[in-house]
Amino acid sequence: AFHDREAYIPVAEDPTKKQAAYVKKKVNELTRMKLISPTDSTFLTLHDPRIVRAYGPPKIHKVDAPLRIIVPLIGSPTFNIAKWLYKRLKHLGNGSRYSIKKLACFSSKNSRP
Repeated sequence: AFHDREAYIPVAEDPTKKQAAYVKKKVNELTRMKLISPTDSTFLTLHDPRIVRAYGPPKIHKVDAPLRIIVPLIGSPTFNIAKWLYKRLKHLGNGSRYSIKKLACFSSKNSRP
């Protein structure tokens, strides 16, 4: 499963520190511009981010037992951003008869040229 070079590529070095530094820089900019509060700034910036790890339990009910790839993002540099955004945006979908099932499809159809 991880040998599929279309889905996974090896990286030469751990990108976690660079990602964390970028997140911290952007969060600080938003705080200076007073677009987010100092409390939110603290929440959004992880002080000990970890590299994302994937694991794959086998799908034993299928032929050849392929792996079901799971990538938990807890502890990654962007995990708290996702939590923060979810808390603020989840109410927008309440009562709506529309939803997005495939983000990649939505993004490609709605991106600017």
